[in-house]
Amino acid sequence: MVIFFVYISGCSIFALLCAYLQRRLEDQLAFAYDTAPIANHRRFWWNTAVAATLHGTLFALAGVIGTELAACVILALYATNIALHRLFGRVLSPGDLNSVREALTFLPSYVPPRRLAVIAIALALAAAGAMLLGHCANAALAFMSGSRFRLGLLPASMAGWAVLWWRARAWPQVDDALAYSQTDQNINVRRLGFLLQGWLLLVRMSRPHKPHEFDRRIDVLSKVRRVGGQPDGCREAAGDPDVIVLMMESLADLAELGIPLAAEPLVYVKAEGPERARGRLNVPVVGGNTCNTEFEVLTGIPTGSDGSGMLPYMSRLNDGVYGLPHCLKRRGYTSCAVHPFHRWFYNRDRVYRKLGFDEFFADESFYGAARQFDRISDNAFVDLILSKLEADRPNFVFGVSIMGHGPYPPAEHDRTDFVDPSFFKGQPLQKVVDQYCRVTAATDRALARLHRGLESRARPYVLVVFGDHVPFFTNSLNGLEVWRDILMTLGNDQVREDDLFRTPLFVFSNVPGVADTPFGTLDANDLGAEILARLGIADEAAFGALRACRMAPEDRAVYAYDTIYGAQLLTQDLVATTEGERYELNSKLYGRYNTSSRQIDTLFLLMKEGRYDEFDALYATLPKDDVLIGRAQLLWAARQIDLGRTDDEVVQALVNVIASPDPFWGYFHRARLNLMRGDYAAVSADVAAAHATGSGESSNLVALGKSRFALNDFPGALAVLDPLVNAGERNPGANLVWAAMQIDVGRTDAAIDTALNCAAAAPEPFWAYYHHLRLLLARQDHARVREIAAAAAQLLRDRQQPDGELISALMGLVRPVFIAGNREAALALLEPLVEAGVSPPEADLLWAATRIDVGRIDDGVKAALDRAVAMGDRFWALYHRIRLHVARGSLADALADVEAAEEINPAGAPNVRALLP
Repeated sequence: MVIFFVYISGCSIFALLCAYLQRRLEDQLAFAYDTAPIANHRRFWWNTAVAATLHGTLFALAGVIGTELAACVILALYATNIALHRLFGRVLSPGDLNSVREALTFLPSYVPPRRLAVIAIALALAAAGAMLLGHCANAALAFMSGSRFRLGLLPASMAGWAVLWWRARAWPQVDDALAYSQTDQNINVRRLGFLLQGWLLLVRMSRPHKPHEFDRRIDVLSKVRRVGGQPDGCREAAGDPDVIVLMMESLADLAELGIPLAAEPLVYVKAEGPERARGRLNVPVVGGNTCNTEFEVLTGIPTGSDGSGMLPYMSRLNDGVYGLPHCLKRRGYTSCAVHPFHRWFYNRDRVYRKLGFDEFFADESFYGAARQFDRISDNAFVDLILSKLEADRPNFVFGVSIMGHGPYPPAEHDRTDFVDPSFFKGQPLQKVVDQYCRVTAATDRALARLHRGLESRARPYVLVVFGDHVPFFTNSLNGLEVWRDILMTLGNDQVREDDLFRTPLFVFSNVPGVADTPFGTLDANDLGAEILARLGIADEAAFGALRACRMAPEDRAVYAYDTIYGAQLLTQDLVATTEGERYELNSKLYGRYNTSSRQIDTLFLLMKEGRYDEFDALYATLPKDDVLIGRAQLLWAARQIDLGRTDDEVVQALVNVIASPDPFWGYFHRARLNLMRGDYAAVSADVAAAHATGSGESSNLVALGKSRFALNDFPGALAVLDPLVNAGERNPGANLVWAAMQIDVGRTDAAIDTALNCAAAAPEPFWAYYHHLRLLLARQDHARVREIAAAAAQLLRDRQQPDGELISALMGLVRPVFIAGNREAALALLEPLVEAGVSPPEADLLWAATRIDVGRIDDGVKAALDRAVAMGDRFWALYHRIRLHVARGSLADALADVEAAEEINPAGAPNVRALLP
């Protein structure tokens, strides 16, 4: 037993040594080191306890090998932590495990392949060493490797975790004893070591820590009233201009940062003039983690309000977090997000839906788009944005570009167009910064193109452009060190490291009062409120609360906790504000909050953890007439439907939700319930009612209809989509699926045309063209068939490398028409493909055969048959070319083709011989 404790102690000391080495390394890298006095002996015993419990547990589960492999994992985590601090100036947290795919996407750009190979070999050697050490240790610890000892050790280890969990949950005492920072995990990891910091943060993540005096402060906030007036700094509403907010990747003003330039890359956006304003944005990140800046701008919530340092997009995010999309949609705006990169990156496909965007156009919407600097170009980015602006409704577009993303490999030529050579003195960094300036100049030209496009639309607009963070001028994991060297060269009197957390802000608007005065320096989480304030709608819902109350930081923490983790009480109240009241908080709702907040918090925790028996028991004790229970009833009912329940108790819960100020989700889930019952008339009624609420959540209804279509539940899909399309829903996907199903059942009326025209407005209109061709073929409208086929052919031609699946789909329309002998319809389908140069060999063959049938024997027919002979079904291509030669009187050419056809297919020789005169 003594040997065992010596062994476990050795493993623990190894972990502490890693922590010590990490601190020593990070001391050299951090901008500042906190040397505040702390209780070192308490920190030592905490680290020892966590390390010993970890290794004891792994020994119980996997023996010696488990603990040695755990040591390798701890080493890898420490190395990752140091690399993350060097690159972004922040530390590793448990939530980063959700971001592995995002990190691997850009890792090859920053770590050379040779270094990746060295890392892989080092990890393999470490694992092999651990196994060897474990094998050697087995002899000394053989008496403890038996199942009895390990089985007895397991409950002891579990008890150790329970004690550590219980002690870590005593937040005030732990914070005082260990000097734990609630706001800065960088400080914590240097004070406590990665292992202890990670454990304490993991405990806090299990149930977020309420801000200080949360119950009292939220009650105070509920007493704020602004009835009839306007918030400070507001003016009369400026109508409903288009609002375009663009976050440009790595956009920075190097001249403002003090770097001498020989030429200005941001010529257009920095030009002075009317209807323009400039400012600066304080952003929460340097060189990466774009989504933190994005989250602050869209929601008005500071990302550091919970102190975890985690990425909100990658961790916990309640449904319906209020922000710019919801706020503007309540005023009748359409909303869409545009980002020419993977839609799964940073969970944007999920998060954008929760934030209230109607549509999200990601990389698949840029298929075949022009690329520049090895990324989708900013020209393609702004062109898509312009194409999404509707003429008959106000538009809100939020765009995140990608072209500016590093690294910035130097150009092959030796000249420098933008940087001052005397500053860098010929260093390799000179060419990297110059290349970055070329990228920025291209972005400037694209923004000029967008601005001119908005001016030409003759509609009021507000265009807001800002950078997500400053760039990293390196392709290795030392981005902050490079900036530090630049700042040292510039001198502290010219620029400070705080300036690395500021990016330029440019605003263009033809709405009076919006861009008349400079924006000054704003925090990223204040930008949305400032935009709305200048539009005269700053008192709208959550943004109005933040701006009108001028919340202190501690009150913002209360709002952030309630919005991200809690029951979203402030948001519910604000959204439910009645017409005629400019700004009012419902104090009645909060009068009961202090008495039931703990029960509500517990209820949400039980639901989140799947402890449904406990949830039901607590749920039964709550008063059903209490407005606080509304969201709990909704979650309970949704869960019961997931489990297959459709009884009256579930229906009654949804009826209660429908009676609340925000009934959309009640209707939505009742539609799901009625789909399970097969009551399609009730489904249509609920969908129509949900859509009529105007909540801006129609994309969820569309997704429901599409899901039923994917399950081949066509009656269910029609029950969902029929009321949406009949109500004028403009979602292209909904209209496409609806129209396709209507054509399947034989409908050919004008409503199908309207739906398909709407679907054709999508970035990828091919399938709208395809189903329109089906409709027109059923009508025998050959002139329109030719017109739509030409549009489809042009789309395929623009792609340069036509998609085989799409070509195959068109040929699936051609074959039955050709076999039926409908030559006019066949030509209407085939001729646009041939003329556009995107026809496959089969299309060339069928087109030529049809042309010969109708007596057209020009050189174009021969060229098509020549292509078909070279690349397609040679026998039938030769067969129809023989027909052509005979019709043109070229008997010698016909005989040559007959011999070639007989050689390919002797059995078909009589057929081709019969063609000769």
